[in-house]
Amino acid sequence: MKPSMIRLLVILLILAGSGLGQQPNGAQARLTVNNVDGPTYPFTAPVFSPGVNVLELSGEPASPFALLVGTLQPGWLDFGSVGKLDLHSGPGLQVVMDGFAPLTAFDFNARLSATEGTALISAQMPAGLSGNGLAFQAVVADPLSPLGVTLSAACQGQFVSVSTSSSGNGAGITTSGMAGTNGNQLAEVRAPLDAVGTADVTVLGNLNIAVTTTSKLRDGNGNTVALTALQPGDFAKIELIIDAAAGTMRVHELRLEPPFAGYDVKVAAAVDAVGTNDLTLLGVTFDAVVGSDIQFPGGLAAIAVGDFVEVKADLNAGSYEIVELHGTNPLLGVFEVFYKARAAVEAVDANSVTVLGQQVFFGSGARIEDFGSLAGVQVGDFVEVRANPDQSIDLWATRIRSRNPDTPRLDGPVDQILSATEFSIYDTKIVTTTSTQWQNGLNGFADLNPGLRIEVKGNWNGTLITATEIGLEN
Repeated sequence: MKPSMIRLLVILLILAGSGLGQQPNGAQARLTVNNVDGPTYPFTAPVFSPGVNVLELSGEPASPFALLVGTLQPGWLDFGSVGKLDLHSGPGLQVVMDGFAPLTAFDFNARLSATEGTALISAQMPAGLSGNGLAFQAVVADPLSPLGVTLSAACQGQFVSVSTSSSGNGAGITTSGMAGTNGNQLAEVRAPLDAVGTADVTVLGNLNIAVTTTSKLRDGNGNTVALTALQPGDFAKIELIIDAAAGTMRVHELRLEPPFAGYDVKVAAAVDAVGTNDLTLLGVTFDAVVGSDIQFPGGLAAIAVGDFVEVKADLNAGSYEIVELHGTNPLLGVFEVFYKARAAVEAVDANSVTVLGQQVFFGSGARIEDFGSLAGVQVGDFVEVRANPDQSIDLWATRIRSRNPDTPRLDGPVDQILSATEFSIYDTKIVTTTSTQWQNGLNGFADLNPGLRIEVKGNWNGTLITATEIGLEN
């Protein structure tokens, strides 16, 4: 167990009084599993086996959280306004994510989004699980609480055995897709709105996506808008949570944005079906035509149902024609790129590049745009590199592409606070000055904490960045 959570639990044990009862979800700490939230607490939620399962946390924006897994024992410890710890604190209690002291790749993601105060976690369960699984409970930072934290409700997972051969219903999706199993899945669609209903939106011709009370709707500036403010023809990025067993999907977040140049729509989702010259995502068929850039060795034939892919496509005579298709990997924090740097390449070898002092490795799944292969990247090229960490905290690229030379930029989680004016993001040291502009939710250096995801622009001297602008990651 990590030091911060040991301290936290010691404090809780000292102040705790035993008591029977149940801890409900609240505004400052809310946990749902596969869209289930009570109404009794602790609540029981189905966990699909095999299947993709989605856990959602919410609370104060930008707050760190810790996710606990253990044996359910309702009302085991009562902390008053902090809540009731419904998981037994014996040897079985585990801290699987700890945003209070980021030490591992997953821990860096243990923070609620700065704009919405939510976090999504997806987990693939293997086949053959049955009975009750371990229980989950979250500890979320809460500045108004006496201990600075609040407990969410606890959830007892109950495994549900499902078949991967059944057909779905509603919304035009099938349960044979969605990462090859039933359960839940996360997906993203960028397309114009075809219709706006009283409780849903339609895209890609006939793909209906429910808008619920938990859906976030935003304009191009990030401001909250009502469903009635949306119009057919508006171009939007829509993050979806799909219940494949029910054949339904709902909006997690919809944000208006300008259309893309070079293609009409983009979809990232699990593959439902693969044909000789087409594939199906979310019940929508995308055709491979002459000129389609299929970035899979072996072409479409190498893609399997359940593979997670990203497709860019043009609408032509009522059909979607693939412009570009490549594989992608929905990691923890599915809709976020963990690390992004825009800078000149300082070093390059057969399987890595170095930018802003950080070595980023390349595997077979990395997208290499504009250069043909990594061998085409040269020292001095100004690039954008996106990457995610592995369990050893090494960064592995998801994409590299050429960019026009500009002020270097680095997006990622704060790693360490080094002094009153210095901090680091991974191996890159950042120095602030009296000229540094604080924006997008940050007022000064005191707002920085380990794990907080930020954007930094500044001047790189080969050793450190002197920051000109720092803000919360958009």
